[in-house]
Amino acid sequence: MVQYFMNKRRAVSSRLVQLLFTLVLCCSFLSCVSAIAYPQYERHDSVKADTMPSAPLEYRQYFAVGGGTALSDATFDRLGLLYSMMYGLHLAPQSDIELSLNYTGTDGEGSLFLRLLTVTNLDISYLFQPFPSSGLRIGAGVSGRFRQFYWTSVSPPNFNTLEDRSARDLSIGAHVKIDYVVYQTASIDFGLQVMGQYFFAPISGEYSRLGQAVTIQDVRLHNSRQGLVGGGFFFRVQF
Repeated sequence: MVQYFMNKRRAVSSRLVQLLFTLVLCCSFLSCVSAIAYPQYERHDSVKADTMPSAPLEYRQYFAVGGGTALSDATFDRLGLLYSMMYGLHLAPQSDIELSLNYTGTDGEGSLFLRLLTVTNLDISYLFQPFPSSGLRIGAGVSGRFRQFYWTSVSPPNFNTLEDRSARDLSIGAHVKIDYVVYQTASIDFGLQVMGQYFFAPISGEYSRLGQAVTIQDVRLHNSRQGLVGGGFFFRVQF
């Protein structure tokens, strides 16, 4: 029973590594877009070096990490930890596009059961500053969600029969996000953020019970609500 649970943990870790690799590829693509959209200042032969104006130092991209708490079906409607990584591209002085990877989940172990539920979200957001130089950003966008659920327990009345249920599915949805910078230097920001996500019914999934393929209703997830409300802090580096 314990070995079964550990195998499931390794499967989740492998999936998280794949998602991190996907995030790196997406960040590389956005970096290329940034290089094309904002070419470097070029020296012209007809202009003397001593009279050529210097190009202003402007940050076009940023990377951030964050942490906090979240309430969702992934935490069985209890407060759980939320981890985030974000990469952004400044489109204009007051507007950004951001790619973020969010992870939350819960696990538990008792005398009669083992369980694991994790949710990994990939968000694409458009954010803007309603007030110049205010440090406040408001945004919204689309979300993709990968959920994994495992439950292993012994069944009454003899408590010698092992029952296992599992689910792996993918959903799409939408989200809103607000963040506010409370401390700022030339290239480093520290702030607070809140977010809310809503997901529609899964577009694909695999569900099993006692080793047999079943529907999502037969897996008996604790609720059908698919969403998240969370908040926390972030640490952002401009470059």
